[in-house]
Order: sequence, then C-alpha cells, then structure tokens
Amino acid sequence: MPAFADLAAPQLIRWESRYGWTRSGYGKTSGKETSLARVLASMLRTADIWTEFAERYLTALDHLASAERRSPASRRGYDFYSGGGSTDARDHRTDCLAEWHQTLFDRLAGGPEEALLDRLPVGDEGVRDIFPAAGVGDLG
Repeated sequence: MPAFADLAAPQLIRWESRYGWTRSGYGKTSGKETSLARVLASMLRTADIWTEFAERYLTALDHLASAERRSPASRRGYDFYSGGGSTDARDHRTDCLAEWHQTLFDRLAGGPEEALLDRLPVGDEGVRDIFPAAGVGDLG
C-alpha cells in the first residue's frame, strides 16, 4: 500500500473534480459518474490503510502548497479551471476535494488519527465550508 499511496495521493489532488468529467454536474453523463473519492474510499479497507493514505495525501497537499508559495506569481500563469491565479486555483482545488475531505472527516474524527484533520485546508468560511453537514463549524 505505501507505493500505491505515494502515487495515488498526488493524483487524487490533480484529477478529482466536484462534477466529474462533465465539469458542470448536469446531463446524463454526470448522473452516471463516480467520484475518485468514492472509488478510493472503497479501496481503503483497514484503519491502518486509511491512516497511511491520509498521511500521504496531506503530505502531497503540503508539498503542493509549498511549491506554490515558492513559485513567483509571474510563473504561476493562468489556471484554466478556476479562471485565475493561484489563490483561485487553491479555492477551486479545495472545492473539488470537498467530498474527499468529508470522507476523511467521517473516517478519522473521534479516533486516534483525528489530529490529521487539523492539516486539511479550509475555505473562506472555515471548517464549516468543508464539513457543512458535520456541525463542526466552531472548530476552525
């Protein structure tokens, strides 16, 4: 599982989309799509594997954020998906990964790995923005 987690975690960040491949969430195709978060969750069968993957995923997010901070604004370019620069890209990425973040929260909250949740990015509205149904808005 370590090799899978090392490869899959950065790819989840790159390819997950809130609406799948349709980019809008409408139409016949969108109703048939399965998110990468849902597929991945079905593959992670034990608590140890969930913890390991969560750690690898959060490390990949940390590396991406660090690279974005080091990159000068002039080299970041225009982000096609978000319609803007790196801040817009980060917000778009957080939005696209919201289902995965909710899945991590559901799986790790209340357990010994709960501290990993502190490393999840939050939107403008804080934790409530990512976990609206969980009632944890006062955590952020």
